[in-house]
Amino acid sequence: MIDKKQTHKDGGTLFTKRIIKQILFASSIIIAVGIATIYFTSRNHFASQHKTNIEQTLNSGKLKTDEKLVNVGQGNVGTEFNGNIRIGVIGISNEGEPIRNKISFAIAASSNSDESTSYVKKDVGFSTIVTSGRNRYKIQVKQVNASDATFSVIDLSSNGKQQ
Repeated sequence: MIDKKQTHKDGGTLFTKRIIKQILFASSIIIAVGIATIYFTSRNHFASQHKTNIEQTLNSGKLKTDEKLVNVGQGNVGTEFNGNIRIGVIGISNEGEPIRNKISFAIAASSNSDESTSYVKKDVGFSTIVTSGRNRYKIQVKQVNASDATFSVIDLSSNGKQQ
């Protein structure tokens, strides 16, 4: 039990100082919980907004005739253009300044090849060109969230013909 009459050299009581410390500690926890709630709520909102934007693009017909969007979950493989392009999402990390999702993935550019090229911790917008036989494909990271990613795959060899 604290003696309410004990005082420090500065004249404040021990009881009052302890109460103030407890109030400050409780306030800092409340603020931390509030910040975490805002962060995760906004993160989920933006992730769902990105999916909505991609769905609107798909439904609006704004895609080029030789462009396909491939959505791949973490740990899974997506294929396009009759299996000529396989994209496997290895992992998704949340890092950087400002904080954003970065993706590590692998691309195999032939249905009968086990060879692939890996890309580590790439941002949205990253693109590369791969070759499969006589066909060339541009692959771009369009969107990344905590559990999956969307890639644009464009057949550069099709000259605008639908595959």
